[in-house]
Amino acid sequence: MIAPLRLLFLTALVLCGFASFARAEDFGPKDVAFAVLGVPLHVPVRGTYMSEPEDGNLNVTIVAHGDLQAVQAHALELARALRMPPPGCGHKTLNATLTQVTAARIVADGAVARVEISGDASVALCKKILGLKVEGILDRQKVSMTAPVELYLRDPNTIGLRLAGRASLQTGQGPLGDAVRDFEGNLNDLLTKRLQSALDAKAAHANLPTLPGVDLAIDHARFAAEGDRLTVEVQAHGTMSQLAFAALRMFFKP
Repeated sequence: MIAPLRLLFLTALVLCGFASFARAEDFGPKDVAFAVLGVPLHVPVRGTYMSEPEDGNLNVTIVAHGDLQAVQAHALELARALRMPPPGCGHKTLNATLTQVTAARIVADGAVARVEISGDASVALCKKILGLKVEGILDRQKVSMTAPVELYLRDPNTIGLRLAGRASLQTGQGPLGDAVRDFEGNLNDLLTKRLQSALDAKAAHANLPTLPGVDLAIDHARFAAEGDRLTVEVQAHGTMSQLAFAALRMFFKP
């Protein structure tokens, strides 16, 4: 969901260069190809820009929208590509993780994307008992997890993903939930932490492109829902040179 944002901005900048002295004009839709976690996708991008010349440069405000239906259609592939830690001890008493994802979907829900994942979870116990180190898998169980995910600004040039609330977990019958509560509270909290850790990875960030003659800052980035379809809206403002327009046109030249 993050990867399209960099290309979304580049597309917006390129298209606004063709009428750089207009006060306001729509652009797109333009089909943008990109890869998320190695999964090839295409996203239509459209939007509006406002520009005003000043000292040979342009003061620009851009509002760009991306249709994320392709992201929703590849939810299972993306969920499987999301790197969760393998089962094992690490440095904690308990380590809970999803060991296999069997189903996934991404649901548009206002300003959040609701990620629904089903699969197998396991809990590894690592503890010293009477001086002896005990390691092993406590239990494996079928689970279903729903997590609200939102976009946020890590800084004026970087968009990130984070949980918009606690993950909601459902498990089948078995000792796994009770075993986790005995040691660390509950499996819900453990998997919520694991998912947030995966979202914090650098691969889940999108940065504004660093280009000569382009100085932009992001005002906001958020998901939106158009019926069942997930979309993204990003607004940015700043200055650009005419030379930057030429470079961007060459960048997108077939």
